[in-house]
Amino acid sequence: MNIHQRLLASYPRNAGANFPVRLSVTNTDRIVSQTPAIVMPATVNAGDLLIMVLVCGSSSTFEINNPAGWTQVGTESVFGSIRTRVLYKIADGSEAGGTVTINLTNNSNNVAQVHRIQAGTFNLSGPVEKASATGLGSTMPCPTISPSWGLANTLWIAHVGANGSFSVGAWPYADGRSSIRPGTASATIPSIGSCYRQRTAASESPGSFTAGVGSYSYGTETLAVRPI
Repeated sequence: MNIHQRLLASYPRNAGANFPVRLSVTNTDRIVSQTPAIVMPATVNAGDLLIMVLVCGSSSTFEINNPAGWTQVGTESVFGSIRTRVLYKIADGSEAGGTVTINLTNNSNNVAQVHRIQAGTFNLSGPVEKASATGLGSTMPCPTISPSWGLANTLWIAHVGANGSFSVGAWPYADGRSSIRPGTASATIPSIGSCYRQRTAASESPGSFTAGVGSYSYGTETLAVRPI
């Protein structure tokens, strides 16, 4: 029996709705670096699911590889000066309060968020899927996603990354709203925001993030976290 099978066998099944439970989101504010250190949650338990969303504010910046233990979800999205990559890891607990270094080909302005999903509330087999969209404007729609597991009690996370000092004026979901808005407006300095909901469905169309003012290059991601 491998480690994932042992973890799954040890998890109690929820008697209730059995949705994946998002415990926290940890923000990494603007870092100008070729090797940005992404901040991990202060508390991480073995078996938690960590989902990292990294936004780079340079169209010439490419992530060279993924850090050890992290798995990329789909392909990275690129539009104008915004590049977004999504990674996940099944935690062993040592991540708590630390950082994870991302290697880039050159200096970039970077922001990130790391979501912590409670151990025992998600499926260890292909736990995260995503859909991506890009564009230019003040309304930033999140794409529809139909995850491979079909109708289920899924956790849906909506994400946006945009250039400049982007301020979210309207959100697609009410829960878990969190954003980073650098004080400097620049086409190569990104902002990031996210929110989530739990809903029993086979597909999800979150709606849109809307800028408080202005028009921006953006990338949106709809993430689906698979229940047990």
